[in-house]
Amino acid sequence: MAIAIFGALPVTRTHAAGFIFPLVVQWTATFEHPPAFRPAYDAAHAFVVLRNGQLMSVSLDTGKTEWSVECPTTAPPAAGNSLVFAGGDRYLQALAQADGAERWKSPVDGSITSIYWNTGWVLATTDKNALLAFRAADGALIWQRNLDAALESAPAPDGDRLYLAMTNGALLAMTMQTGEPVWTRQLPKPGNGILPVGDRLYLGSQDDMFYCLSADDGKTIWRWKTGADVVGTPAIDHKHVYFVSLDNVLRALDRKSGSVRWQKSLPMRPSTGPLLTGWTLLVTGNVAELRGYSSEFGGTELGDLVLKSAEGQETQLAAPPYLTPDSTLVLLTNGGQMQGLVGSPAPYGP
Repeated sequence: MAIAIFGALPVTRTHAAGFIFPLVVQWTATFEHPPAFRPAYDAAHAFVVLRNGQLMSVSLDTGKTEWSVECPTTAPPAAGNSLVFAGGDRYLQALAQADGAERWKSPVDGSITSIYWNTGWVLATTDKNALLAFRAADGALIWQRNLDAALESAPAPDGDRLYLAMTNGALLAMTMQTGEPVWTRQLPKPGNGILPVGDRLYLGSQDDMFYCLSADDGKTIWRWKTGADVVGTPAIDHKHVYFVSLDNVLRALDRKSGSVRWQKSLPMRPSTGPLLTGWTLLVTGNVAELRGYSSEFGGTELGDLVLKSAEGQETQLAAPPYLTPDSTLVLLTNGGQMQGLVGSPAPYGP
């Protein structure tokens, strides 16, 4: 895989763990087969399912494969509690992160369509629109709820609440412990990427709106009209909420009031929500293109990166970028190349 890096702007000062462009490749891994789904991650590993049915553990320090087991799956994996969770036709299973050995396997009715881990819980959906909550330690089924539609995006847990965006436009709030409903809100079109923060929920929608809702009852606190569908999950800091939409704009709104603080036209169509690290917002496009923008200086562009194949052809990302605890940026392409990148050394001291 070749990397082209363009347009890095000088940074005159640095603070609070922002990314400095151009990005530097730390390692590259090339797989024999393309990825089947987006990976799962823990602090030190990526867990990648390939199209040949292999589940691999890849070191995020070196890019080396640490183990590989046969694991036919029908959904992206999840990771947590020192386990990797995978599902297929009529089963959900847990494998040890250390060596891929099976720890438990639970039967389900139907095929698994999505898996999510959260602090001791494993949530899974099936092709029959069932939402299942398992205990992560041993695979015991705690509760099951039959839904009226499929999930549009990942569930958003927060404390004892669980928030869901459905393909029929419904937003659901339920209790994490029992799955009992708390409230339902109907949007004109499906919502994307719910972000719970305190007593508020932030999310975009396919009705060209960005919403701030009350976590207590789902009522609108404020909303902002965009020029096209909002993409992915927003990012947030202590003052602003950041999101992208298919009118190719990155926006920063005041968290409390919803007023616009700045907006930046993008030279690409975004493929997922922005990733915020320190004062750097990272935005990816439909092709394997990533651009950095300053959250503190009105969206000033900091630099960009374009991934190409060895033949110089444009490629696409197979999953959203992932940022490790030590600030390594992990990218995976549809062709089966994974890279770990870091920011350049700061040109000036803090």
